[in-house]
Amino acid sequence: MKLIFRLILLSIGFFLAYWVRQNFLSEVLSGVSRFEDYPLVFLLEVALFLLFHFLLGLDSSQSERQNFRQRLSNLSWLHLWLLGSLVSISFFLSFHLLSRTFLVLSVMFSYTFQLLFELLQKSRIRPDRVLLLGSEDLVSGVKVWARSEDFFLVFLDESRIGKSLGLHEFVARYEPQEVLYLGGFEMDLRSVASELEKLELPPRLHDLRSLKKIVRQESDLARFSEYLKPLFGEPSRLDREYRVKRVFDLVVLSLILPVWFPLSILLIICLYLTQREVFFIQRRVGYLGRVFWCYKFKSMIDTGEIRKPESPSDSRLTPLGWFIRRTSLDELPQLINVLKGEMSLIGPRPEMVEIVDEHYGFWQWRRVLLPPGVTGLWQVFGRKQPIHAHMKYDYYYLRYHSIMLDLWILWRTIPVVLFRRGAF
Repeated sequence: MKLIFRLILLSIGFFLAYWVRQNFLSEVLSGVSRFEDYPLVFLLEVALFLLFHFLLGLDSSQSERQNFRQRLSNLSWLHLWLLGSLVSISFFLSFHLLSRTFLVLSVMFSYTFQLLFELLQKSRIRPDRVLLLGSEDLVSGVKVWARSEDFFLVFLDESRIGKSLGLHEFVARYEPQEVLYLGGFEMDLRSVASELEKLELPPRLHDLRSLKKIVRQESDLARFSEYLKPLFGEPSRLDREYRVKRVFDLVVLSLILPVWFPLSILLIICLYLTQREVFFIQRRVGYLGRVFWCYKFKSMIDTGEIRKPESPSDSRLTPLGWFIRRTSLDELPQLINVLKGEMSLIGPRPEMVEIVDEHYGFWQWRRVLLPPGVTGLWQVFGRKQPIHAHMKYDYYYLRYHSIMLDLWILWRTIPVVLFRRGAF
């Protein structure tokens, strides 16, 4: 709803600038503008506004928890990028008759209206009331960390639960807007959900049990603060980077779509004719410990073994299994996960739930601080080694990840796939 209102303000600014330029400034600026493609400029301005609005996170719930100075800064950057992009594009498209004064007025009016909108919203934003459920040490540590980071949250006193009030009575009396389940509480997650469902207006319940697996001691909360803030819906300095990465993923997907789609259809037909079962769908651990369904083309018969095949003669391989694994074509459906936002093109590989449950310690769990990827440093340099046995590449990426590194990894992945290095 806010985005629609922002677009209305942008439109008002555009048409007001056009009216001022053509009526009040025509005598000062060499007459009425003879440029005829103002509708095209308007569509371009709306598209760029939506792009920068997404990149700056103004459409997210986290933006509502930013202080006014942060929101003002994002709004200023949005309009600076908008003006710079419009001027640059008009130059490259040879819009010589397009008034630069009009562009400045349009962006200036939009900025003024958006600023007034933010000022009106400032007095209406209130911090969320939150109930933390978990072990005493972890809850205490989270509260200290949240206060040091100025979280836009009010924590309720959970110590009264079980003493003078039950969970149902406590929530009904103090009406928290969110309940964050950290694990280690006297009631399991299913029981908590069942109690909350009895309320007429139940609060939102969030499963944050992964936090307990990532954080070993209280100092780890501060150490990984920017990575962990999204768990609590708080703005992070990494938000903009993740949004740029999301746009990067979607742009690359749109470029490879003409090849990916017909190739996938051809493989689906061939796999169906030779083995009937086409897809292999498995639960994997993704960003911040969230479990999702990962898609692949089926290349092996289900035998219960986790061990990878070592040769084309492995009895578990389907008729085309050796070929699609050797060429990495079995991973093409994972682009659906990228499209859904569950994975990125570049990042740590998503691990199987069973391996995570049985073998992961604190330091291994930190792989989930970044979105999982279809390819990454592991695929480029250590592909012959099992995922869970080769963590150094993921930690390097966790520390130095950037768009430039993503481009480099994507470029290095091409020869790895074409020349089948380490596949199978």
